Amino acid sequence: MSKDAKRKAKSSDASALPNKSNKSSSSSTPKASSSTSKDKVKAGPGQATLKVKGSSFKHLSNSGAAFASFPDYKPAPSTKFSLYRADGLPDETGAHTDDVDERLLLAGETDTIAYVGNNFEFGSSSETRGYTGEYMVGVYNPSSSSITLCAVPTFQVARSIKANSSLSSISSIRTFADYNEMTQARRALGDAFGNRKQKANARNQDRMKVDTANMEVILDDFTGGIQDSLASLPSLDEVLASSTSARPMPPANLNAKHPAEAYRISDLIPTEIFKCLPIEKLIENVNDEEALQEHIPYSKEFPAWIWTRLVDNLQRSSHLGGG
Repeated sequence: MSKDAKRKAKSSDASALPNKSNKSSSSSTPKASSSTSKDKVKAGPGQATLKVKGSSFKHLSNSGAAFASFPDYKPAPSTKFSLYRADGLPDETGAHTDDVDERLLLAGETDTIAYVGNNFEFGSSSETRGYTGEYMVGVYNPSSSSITLCAVPTFQVARSIKANSSLSSISSIRTFADYNEMTQARRALGDAFGNRKQKANARNQDRMKVDTANMEVILDDFTGGIQDSLASLPSLDEVLASSTSARPMPPANLNAKHPAEAYRISDLIPTEIFKCLPIEKLIENVNDEEALQEHIPYSKEFPAWIWTRLVDNLQRSSHLGGG
């Protein structure tokens, strides 16, 4: 084969390659358009479709998804928990309702420890938490490359030892009367068969007892003295009046509807001094700084910010007066 023939063969192969690429790109274009036209978009590699699922308390007990908080302990990994509902149970008044009950109970146990939590007591319900947000759990489905966010209830789980349940019932049944009777029986037994030291301790306890028969009279005396002290205290209006009179500022008009009505001019400046002020001359010479300094005594000793405020107020008064 000659060199010219080889060159022609290479050029023909090179020209054929772009045609294949064009065919492949053109064939892939309608596939992309058809996939976008569908409602479900297939996620690419390394991506996932996000779905949000709101609260559905009707199926919470079946799904088993829950958020549990164990404040100061960690349950055994082998502990199995179950989620129970309150549907069908009567409310506080004994009436039944067909509405969906959002009260849930999370329970689990081992051979020695029982775990119980609910979503309607302190730390779990939205009223006690102070906010109405819900916790979300994301469930990833590898077959569809989608993540579903599901709202789950919150539980504060407490633990209890099974062996102590019988002891707690015994301690709750015992009353103060039973304890008093037991103490008296022990005292009689000590008086009959006790040694000298035990009898001396019993007599000391009798001497240290406080007779509460007259405590009601003493309590009445205390409450009577408190009532007398409260009667001699000044009222709220009297306290406000005394505090207002002790202030260096004059009394303000609390019913004023305009800042100019907050204080009376006679309370701020005595009438004799106000009549001596050359108000009209000051307004007439408001644009002449030297004339203002002549009409206002000790004006050269004023700080700069007082002088600027004074000039601004005079200019504002002249504009309001039509000058």
